[in-house]
Amino acid sequence: MKRWIPYVLLGMSFFVVFLLIQIPAVVGVSLIESFAKDTPLRQLRFYGVSGTIWNGQAKQIVSAGQQFNSVSWNIHPGSLLLGRGSATISFKSDGNRFSARISQSLLGTTILEGLEAKYQMQDLIKLMQIPAVKLGGQINLRLDELVFSDGTINSATGGVFWSRASSEFPQKVDLGDLKATLDNTDDGVKAVLRDGGGPLELNAELLLAEDGQFQLSGMMAAREGQGSSLANSLRMMGKPNPQGKIVLKNSGNLSDFGFLLK
Repeated sequence: MKRWIPYVLLGMSFFVVFLLIQIPAVVGVSLIESFAKDTPLRQLRFYGVSGTIWNGQAKQIVSAGQQFNSVSWNIHPGSLLLGRGSATISFKSDGNRFSARISQSLLGTTILEGLEAKYQMQDLIKLMQIPAVKLGGQINLRLDELVFSDGTINSATGGVFWSRASSEFPQKVDLGDLKATLDNTDDGVKAVLRDGGGPLELNAELLLAEDGQFQLSGMMAAREGQGSSLANSLRMMGKPNPQGKIVLKNSGNLSDFGFLLK
């Protein structure tokens, strides 16, 4: 009989694993909603849940007035062997969409891989709860990797594209298409900022160190000249030089903008 004990234990182990794999998604969702009651996501609600806790879908998720449709997730249990939880998540919401593999390490570091997103700027501002900002256009993100912890970005590679960009403060002005190319350097994450040939001429670089310190340098100008509405708005950023260009030179810390990385 003793020779059979290891096989019985092995069979029981496989049976337990099978049961865990088959846990309905609605069970896990109920636990998440219960835990969320004591967090800023206390209004989190799932609707139309199907699948399993490891590979499931929800027709809609509502949190703090925001709705996310066609939500799906696929949890990667193998990543636990590397000391982090990992899942691939995607959703759609009123023409906006998002998909990425999101990992969380035991040390609190969050990693996003293969991030692809399309968002209307006003919807993104509302989602991030950024106060008193009115911008138009659409943001497209294609990031190979984004790593952040303790309220700052540690590394990033990829591109951010802002199409049909516009601002409504102090008046409505069109900016054209803008883009930022992100890459890692020895001094931190560098973002190269360029325009797409529209109303706003932009040529700048933003360097973000791991301690949250940033440095912005470059120039911007209105292609239509100093008498345009855009040129008048840009004067809030600084006084134009004799060539009509505003020199950008600023530094600070991301902690000054804590609402961006809550």
